Order: sequence, then C-alpha cells, then structure tokens
Amino acid sequence: MSRSDHESDLRSIGAGAIPRNGLRFGDPPPAQSASRRGRDTEGLRVKLVSWIIMLPLALAAIAFAVTNRGAVELDLWPLPFTVQLPVFAVAFLSLFVGFVFGGFVAWMSAGKARRRARAKAREAEAARRELDMLREKLAKMEAEAGARDRALPPPRASDVA
Repeated sequence: MSRSDHESDLRSIGAGAIPRNGLRFGDPPPAQSASRRGRDTEGLRVKLVSWIIMLPLALAAIAFAVTNRGAVELDLWPLPFTVQLPVFAVAFLSLFVGFVFGGFVAWMSAGKARRRARAKAREAEAARRELDMLREKLAKMEAEAGARDRALPPPRASDVA
C-alpha cells in the first residue's frame, strides 16, 4: 500500500470524515423525497384522526359535567372528614387519579428497558472512546512510519539486481 493510500485511509476515518449520507455539518438539507412527503401526510392523518376522536369525547365530558351538577357527600374514612362535591367532579377526579396511577405503573414497568438503554449508552460511549484512542494510535504509528521511510537511504544499485 502506498503512502497516499494510507493518507486517504486516515482522512476517511479522521475528524473530517464524510458521513455515509455524504453531507457534512452545515450543508443544506437535500430536497424531500416522495417517501418523506408521505410521512408528513401520515402525520397530518394521525392529527386529524385524533381530533375526530377527541372532539366528541370532550363534548361528551362537557355534557356530563353540565347534567351532573348535583352534590354528593364523600366520606373520607378513616379520616373524620366529609366533603360535598358535584357528581361530575367525583367522576373526573377518579378518572384523573386512575390516569396518574396507570402512568406510574407504566413508568415502573419500563424500568428494565430504561436500565438496559443506560447500559447500552455506556457501552457505546466506551466504544467511542476506544475508537478515538485507536485512531490516535494509528495516526501516531503512521507518522512514525512516514518519518522512518524518509530517514532510510535509497537502495543501492547492487542491492536491486
């Protein structure tokens, strides 16, 4: 392998390396492809469907709140308190507490996945540090080899034959 091949290899793995997509930091983004436009349309569809579902649910909740304004006495046993609340407040409060409890359970059950993700991130960081160290070592070895090549005298005519 010639010296220029080594230099091009070093340039391709060094800090100025060009990523696989061919763009460097600061380059303008490429024009959107048809598949990208399709994903944008899909996002609009998801928003539309969510509005179509959420609007009737919100209207139903408002209608429920308006029609159920009667008071309910809530006994907070074993505490010595009783609270007067409208029926819709009790219903919405119980839905909210259930939502928060469900979110807490989901968060707790995802603990193993978060732990694995943190471990993989640590492994990736260690691999990146090792790669940087090996690149520095390679550059140092290439520089030493280049200095040795320049320090050697040219071959004698009698040695070539």
